[in-house]
Amino acid sequence: MTRTIAVLGFALSLAPGARAQVTDPAALFPADTPLYAEIRKPGDLADVLAGWAKKTAFADPLARTHDAVEKEPDPRQAGVSRIVGVAGLLASPEFFAELKRFPGVGVGFTGFSKDHRPEFAAAVLLGDSNLAGLAVRAFLTGKGSVRRVGTVEGVTVFQHRGPVGPIADPNTGQPLAPDDDANPLKGHKPTAGTGEPTYAYTPGLFAVGSSPDAVGGVLRRFAGKEKAPSLADSDSFKKSSAERDKGVFLYAVPPDLVAKLDAEKKAGGTSVPADLAAVLRFVVNAKAVPVVTGNVIVAPDSVGLVVSAAVDPSAESPLLSLLAGGTATADGFRFAGKESSAAFTLALPPAAERSKAAVRFLDAVAKANGSLGKPPGEALADVDRDLFAGLAGVTVLAPPKQELPAGGRSRCWCCTATPRPPPRSGWRRPRTSPDWRPAHNPRRRRRPRRSAR
Repeated sequence: MTRTIAVLGFALSLAPGARAQVTDPAALFPADTPLYAEIRKPGDLADVLAGWAKKTAFADPLARTHDAVEKEPDPRQAGVSRIVGVAGLLASPEFFAELKRFPGVGVGFTGFSKDHRPEFAAAVLLGDSNLAGLAVRAFLTGKGSVRRVGTVEGVTVFQHRGPVGPIADPNTGQPLAPDDDANPLKGHKPTAGTGEPTYAYTPGLFAVGSSPDAVGGVLRRFAGKEKAPSLADSDSFKKSSAERDKGVFLYAVPPDLVAKLDAEKKAGGTSVPADLAAVLRFVVNAKAVPVVTGNVIVAPDSVGLVVSAAVDPSAESPLLSLLAGGTATADGFRFAGKESSAAFTLALPPAAERSKAAVRFLDAVAKANGSLGKPPGEALADVDRDLFAGLAGVTVLAPPKQELPAGGRSRCWCCTATPRPPPRSGWRRPRTSPDWRPAHNPRRRRRPRRSAR
């Protein structure tokens, strides 16, 4: 008996130590990730969402689905009700219970690929949720278009691929065997592509990305094979660690984002919106805003967004200068009617800096838009009086209903009472139009109506 215990203890000492479980989603992204969002405590969010679900028709998804099916005499409409019921399972108590088992979820924009496509990655840490892992396995197994396209650190990577073959023999018309030398698809295997949904699953992690490279970085860090520092090791990210537990955490590094956009543009990429790069350079001045953080706070009775930015005083930002008026009060909303669908108010800077800040902002917007001619600052130089002296704030509101003047027409002509005339004889008005009628085309041959079988 003593010998058996000794051998067992020797065998256990030779077994490799278990790697610590990853619980921080930020540890799965590179340190230079310019845009990142995460949910650090999905359990808190699950409790709020469960409270919301109790106040909706999906409080009992099973009963709601069958109530809708029994009211639909048409089997096709009943099938639609069942599809809606399956989507309603996301509001079931079992789903929220499993969501509490997740350590965290992270999504990040990591840069651009070699073929100039944006690279995104999402990491879902499943923790000890066996049901979530089973659901991912069922998706990767049962989805007919999901195919293997490679492996990363021993983990299979999947993408959507259409069916290929079989190819018929041009002489006999019979399908060629997969191992036939005359078959051009002999030995064919699906190849990976970029800019396509990419999936990978390993116990404890479900990774989704825009390419195998984007997913591969997450898998290597999860396996402990990546030596480069992660986002969780970044000094600027560590300073915002206190805000990570509040709802959905948002993190952005504007200088790194502009650097990646400039590098992609110099490399000949066309996926970078020119307007975005111009706004970040002229209107915002990314050097003046080293880090931007925020939180989407979900409460039982409200949803709020809180954004904070670290400002570099040595760099000027036209946007931040305009926003230096302090906290806007509810007094600015008195100009918005009670029936306004939305309203936004902004407190302008003090009177001594108000005109200068407004003109600097207008000049930056003109540069970002590529406007020719005199900038607003030069156009207002000849004005004797200060146009902004009497402005303490600005309120923008949206009316509940757009009212057109007499004789006016809406741009959305397909759903108005006075649509534009048809451009050609074979054109048909949409059935949603009040004066819909079949178009007359004498050259169009009508098909005989099929008799009901």
